[in-house]
Amino acid sequence: MAAKAYLEGFKAYEPDQMISTYAVESYVDHYDLQASLEDAQGYVFMHQEFNLPAANDFSRSFNIQSRKEQVIRDIARQYAALHIINEGYFGNSDLLKNEDTSDESISSEQIDLSSMKILGYIPPEELLKEYDTDSLLNAKAQQTKVCGADGVGSSVVTFEFNGNKYCFCFDAVQYENKWYIRRLGGDISTLLGIPNDLVGIMPIDALEKSEVEKLIVPIA
Repeated sequence: MAAKAYLEGFKAYEPDQMISTYAVESYVDHYDLQASLEDAQGYVFMHQEFNLPAANDFSRSFNIQSRKEQVIRDIARQYAALHIINEGYFGNSDLLKNEDTSDESISSEQIDLSSMKILGYIPPEELLKEYDTDSLLNAKAQQTKVCGADGVGSSVVTFEFNGNKYCFCFDAVQYENKWYIRRLGGDISTLLGIPNDLVGIMPIDALEKSEVEKLIVPIA
């Protein structure tokens, strides 16, 4: 449902709705910086998700702002990725890295998302047997500790746009029986081999998994 609300916000060009599907304040308030540093085995200022413990109003506000900036940046990158795929440049996601944006073959017009239709979701454990391996389960347990969450997981939601079908991958986090988006792409995206620059969005036919469409479960 978090993904459904996110994509509906995407379709309506409503960034506030998209951001509202993320864990922001709850993420900052529950995040265990010490557990994160122990997991990373080090601390380098400005090189981890949060730099200050949310110990007072200042550091909490700082972390909330940092979290929002990260969310907005990833949403913008994902919009750019969808734009590039839609323009027929799927094989060249490096376009997202280039500082030179003078390529006249890339349209500067806003893509029309009005035809977007949410198809459903795919249980990740049915899509990839690797999703339930001991190593990934251990990693999820550590992520749960770092996030101070009731649970973490990955989701794959499918949608149709401009005649093509896509999968949308993200990691989710649960606080007080409600799920939120933690980050776009995430573990399942990595396992599926989706390039980081596509930020969790991939045409279904590019996954080279013939059974994908048969696994789609409609969202109630």
